[in-house]
Amino acid sequence: MLTADRMADLARATAQPAAVNKDFNPVLYYYHLRHWMSQFKAGFGVLQTLLLVLLCVYLVRLRGPALVLFASGFAGSALELVLLLAFQVLCGSVYHQVGVVVTVFMAGLALGAVMMNRLMSQANRGSLALLALAVAGYAILLAFLLPLLNRMGGTAGSLVLVKAAIASLTLILAVLVGMQFPLANRLEFDGTVTGASRLYTADFVGAFLGALLASTLLIPLMGVAGVCLLTAALNFLGGAMIQFRKAVI
Repeated sequence: MLTADRMADLARATAQPAAVNKDFNPVLYYYHLRHWMSQFKAGFGVLQTLLLVLLCVYLVRLRGPALVLFASGFAGSALELVLLLAFQVLCGSVYHQVGVVVTVFMAGLALGAVMMNRLMSQANRGSLALLALAVAGYAILLAFLLPLLNRMGGTAGSLVLVKAAIASLTLILAVLVGMQFPLANRLEFDGTVTGASRLYTADFVGAFLGALLASTLLIPLMGVAGVCLLTAALNFLGGAMIQFRKAVI
């Protein structure tokens, strides 16, 4: 029913080399984003270059608890996006449940902060390193757990279990992230607002980059497993540097 020129166009389009789009490797999203960006005259100018250079200088200068909070902020945003995508894949839709997932995450942050405030007298720099390593371990576990959940059948009972699992994983992530800020703030407190602002900035920049990069580039190009492993490596680096500094001191 199609004319020869249309058939030739279809043949050319399907012959182009491209990655295969999968549930946990949604590369088609990246192609679609590139297509829409090509419709606008957006360039990388002097201002964008300056901002990128300043960001790189800031990241290179991160040390100690600030680096840990940057890594945890990145993990909080990136892995929350991973969990939202997993909910979409496993349950078929996510829009009517976004509020629930975000609420669970915010509640977990508050719960983690309360728990750390109660344990503050027993915590030290080693505790902050352990929390960073715990986030790294959680990210690695998530990379292997989500594909297993994807193999469950689509029955009503399995959907209930999947929703409970996503909620539980969101809560655990938020508790681990929420426990870090009060402890890091105590370790860096110098009697002024400088220490607190340094930590808040690190956490905010990490969360910003985690949300931006994971949603636009990392998840489509690296897949869910790749993002989880990258997040694990970043948090492992932060925890290892804290532990090394503690050993040197």
